[in-house]
Amino acid sequence: PTLCELAGVKVPKTVDKKIEGRSLLPLLMNQNVDWPDRPLVTHQGRWDRGRAAENKYKNCRIREGKWNLVNTKNKTDAWELYDIDSDPSEEHDLASEHHDVVRRLAATYEQWWESVQPDLVNEAIDGPPENPFKTAYWKQFGPRPTHEDVSYGKHPKQKLHFWKAPSATAENPAPLLFFIHGGGWSAGNRLSGLSQNLQPALEAGISVASIEYRFVDEAKGVEPPVKVPLTDAARALQFVRSKKAAWHLDTNRIVAAGGSAGACTSLWLAFHDEMADPISDDPIARESTRLTAVAVSGAQTTLDPKQMKEWTPNSHYGGHAFGIPTIASEGDRRSGRFTRFLESRESLLPWIQEYSPYALVTADDPPVYMLYNNKPALGHEAKDPTHSANFGVKLKERLDAVQVPCELVYPDAPNVQHPNLSDAVINFLVP
Repeated sequence: PTLCELAGVKVPKTVDKKIEGRSLLPLLMNQNVDWPDRPLVTHQGRWDRGRAAENKYKNCRIREGKWNLVNTKNKTDAWELYDIDSDPSEEHDLASEHHDVVRRLAATYEQWWESVQPDLVNEAIDGPPENPFKTAYWKQFGPRPTHEDVSYGKHPKQKLHFWKAPSATAENPAPLLFFIHGGGWSAGNRLSGLSQNLQPALEAGISVASIEYRFVDEAKGVEPPVKVPLTDAARALQFVRSKKAAWHLDTNRIVAAGGSAGACTSLWLAFHDEMADPISDDPIARESTRLTAVAVSGAQTTLDPKQMKEWTPNSHYGGHAFGIPTIASEGDRRSGRFTRFLESRESLLPWIQEYSPYALVTADDPPVYMLYNNKPALGHEAKDPTHSANFGVKLKERLDAVQVPCELVYPDAPNVQHPNLSDAVINFLVP
C-alpha cells in the first residue's frame, strides 16, 4: 500500500480487499499523526497436506500494543501472555493475571484464522517434483550430473557429483577428471570453479567427479585440521575408483584438478605415496590413490611458513591448516596469525612435512601442470601472496631436479604448450 500510494497507483477494490497492511505514507509525512494500533497475527504457516486444522495454533502469536499472546504448544488452551514493554525478553507469562486480555486476543485470533481459510487455495495442489530454483540453476550451470549428491562417507559434506562422458561404455571406459574445489579449506562447494572445465572435459570423452569435503573448522579434534579435507579427498578418490564398472571408468587414467586449496590438495594426492591398504576389510580402502597427472591453478605448493616467507615476504596463509587461531585484538589478523604460525614452525614441522606438497616430491610422481594469473617475482612481495606464481616457480625447480615433467604457465611464461587448464587435462587423458 505504501509504494502504491507513493507512486500514485490506484488499487482496484477487488485487489485492495486482499492486501494485508496499510500505507505508511501518513506516518512518513508526519510522525505525530494519529496511528491507532491493531492486532498483528503471525503463524508458522507450514503443515502436511490436509492438516491445516491440526496446526491451527502451531507457533502462532497475536500482538496488540504492549501485549503479545503466544502459543507454542499447538493447543487451544496453551496461550501465554507477555507485556513486551516491561518484559521484552518474554520471561514472565502473565496469562493467569489478565484473563480478559487473553480472551479478547484469542477471539481475535479465531476470527483471523477463519478469515484466511478461503485463501488456502494451494492446499491440494501438487508442487513441482524439484525446487524450481534448483532446476533453473542447472540450466544455467550446464549438464546435470549423471549421479548427484553421491555419498562417499558418513558426514553430510562427504558427497560428490559425477558426470559420465557420453562416449563412455563398458567396452570403452572413460578417463576421469577428479575435481577438488578451492576456498581455503573453509568455503566453497563441489560446483565452485568447475563450470569452465566441465563441458570441455565431457566433450573430449572425459568423465568428471567433483567432490565436497569437510572444512578445517569441522575437524572436531583431528590434528592437524588440514588432515580432514586432504584425507576426505583421498577417500573420495578411492570411492570413485570403486565405481569403475558401474560408471564405466578407466581408472588407469585419472587427473586431479582444482584451484587454490583444491589445487594444494590435488598436489598432495599426486605426491603422496600410495594410500591403498591391500589387506583392509573395507574394499574402498583397498583402492589406489595414485594419479595419472595433476592440473592445478593458483596452487599453494608448500605449507611451510619459512618457505612461504622466503619466496614471498608478505605471505599470510596457512596457519589455519594447523590450528593457529586468529586473535581479535591483533590489528591485522592474517599477518598476526602467520607470525604465530612461523614462530610455531619447529613444533609443527612433522605435520608440515606430512601435509606440504613440496616436502613430498619424489622421482616417481606424476606429471604436473600449474597455472597462475600473475608473474613470479621471487623474494618480492606479491599483490596476491596466497596465489603467487612464486609457489609454482619453486615447485617446478624441485620437480625438475628429480625429472618429474612440469609445465608452469603464467603471463608471458616461456614454453607454454597448454594455455589453460582444460587443455592440459585433455592432453593428459586423451591420446
